[in-house]
Amino acid sequence: MNWITAQMGLLCRLGWIVLILLGASRSLAAVGSEFKTMADLHQSVVALLETRDVSRFSNEVTIDTKRLSGMTNTLGKPAADSISYLVDGREELVGSANYFLVQAERMGFRRGELKFVAQPIPEPTTNIGAIEFKRGVEELPHVGHVKVPVSVASISKDMNSPILGDYDVLLKDVVKTPRGWFVRGGIQWGRLPQAVGDPLTLKEIALLKKVARRESLSPQDDPSLGDLAKLMERFLKSGDIAPLIGTAIDSPEQTWAKFLQANPATPASEKPKILAERRPYSDEIVASVESLLAQIRRLKIDMRSNTFSVLKVEAKSPWQNRFDGSISELWAAEVRVTLSLSASSGETNSAAGVDVFVLAAGPVSRESGHWRLKGVARWDQLPARFMDEETKAALKLENYLATMRAFPPEHTVPDIDFQLINGGATKRLSDYRGKVLVLDWWATWCGPCQEPMAEFQRVAAAHPEWKDKVVMLTLSIDDSPETAAKHLSRRGWTNAVNAWAGEGDFRSESAKVFRLRGVPTSYVIGTNGRVIANGGSGQLDTSLERVISFGLGEKQPAIR
Repeated sequence: MNWITAQMGLLCRLGWIVLILLGASRSLAAVGSEFKTMADLHQSVVALLETRDVSRFSNEVTIDTKRLSGMTNTLGKPAADSISYLVDGREELVGSANYFLVQAERMGFRRGELKFVAQPIPEPTTNIGAIEFKRGVEELPHVGHVKVPVSVASISKDMNSPILGDYDVLLKDVVKTPRGWFVRGGIQWGRLPQAVGDPLTLKEIALLKKVARRESLSPQDDPSLGDLAKLMERFLKSGDIAPLIGTAIDSPEQTWAKFLQANPATPASEKPKILAERRPYSDEIVASVESLLAQIRRLKIDMRSNTFSVLKVEAKSPWQNRFDGSISELWAAEVRVTLSLSASSGETNSAAGVDVFVLAAGPVSRESGHWRLKGVARWDQLPARFMDEETKAALKLENYLATMRAFPPEHTVPDIDFQLINGGATKRLSDYRGKVLVLDWWATWCGPCQEPMAEFQRVAAAHPEWKDKVVMLTLSIDDSPETAAKHLSRRGWTNAVNAWAGEGDFRSESAKVFRLRGVPTSYVIGTNGRVIANGGSGQLDTSLERVISFGLGEKQPAIR
């Protein structure tokens, strides 16, 4: 399994952890009388500000295997998934606490000069969700963040400073276990008194608030977004991609350095192998950027004009991959750059006299003060006056694929090869033409894939009358067919036609032709080879049985 697949596997395994709004949960139990209340967490925040002892703070507010040693699920077995998830948050908490104190120093907090009082708040009774590891078996009440009001006063009566006053401290990702409330996500500053905070701290706090709300970011929030847009503008004018390598796109040396940071024991002799594994992904990004220019040239648009410029930049749906209180490790689902090109007089339908272009790329990440492309780039919008009907249709398809991560209804799916797991024979999708084909892309390491796979088995078993009219096909992108076969055998999933897409996971030829961007991805394909319904996140808009019935001409579902 290569590095990218491992990362996808990690994300999908975390997909087992689903946030569901529940009032409470009693699915886990523990022995012993120790219980940490919300008030205890507040006192730990005060102690951190007074002592600057991060080690003590992390020991008090994070859970460890010793505290969880007696925790069991509703089946009376050790709650292994919950324990692993909770213990994994300790390193992140330590990093955020250290940076929390750095910001306190920048604001003027001096040890021995101030006293801190955490204002008590009641145990949370609203906005409580549940981290669900195994439905009805392992669940934990969860609060996205807990606000701890802290009053800062002077030890000396003579001290008069703007830093005195009321603050809000935010504890992120707070989970209630049978041992009490514990922090998994980190600590950061929230509200500050007026006139408190240096520009850097205020900027970081404001930016992280927007990230927490998943609000779009602009260059006003983070100027480095403007830097990325300017780099893309210069590329489109010059046609030279070299300046983007190492700035907007990772260079091989940057790729290797990041790998070493995560895997410091890796010998230098492994460098060629590691870079070779990652090259297909970086090549795909580079090719997509080069295709932006190729499309413009094909449409005979001259972007070398000085009137070509950036109008707007935004990073959509941002999140923080690793919470340490700073603005490092930021990601966004997509960056959108709106550009304008002044048109010749009488040649544009635009009231403003300009042609508007929208470039989109994603995901993107912020590393070392720069935003970099981690996914492919595309044109989201081109001026209609330059496009013929074929170009418009191609642009519409690309935008649908980028948004829905699947081919749209009525689209004729490409014909691909795959290997049957049972027997190893090679088949093609066209072999099933004339039947309704239900296709599910999946992997053994993907948590969210398991429910659609189980649904396949249930539907197939419930409708023996469909045997000669419907084909339920699962396509695994695992490293080998043996890996998938063991998983299928263990689960007893034998009611579908189970197949393997080939070597290369997302980079297998079949996956590339099908424009696969994630698993699970599901389709119901009609007898004519066209999409009836899709589920880019593995879930169809309506019940699988209703869609199949529609494909068989029995009744019509609500489909998009």
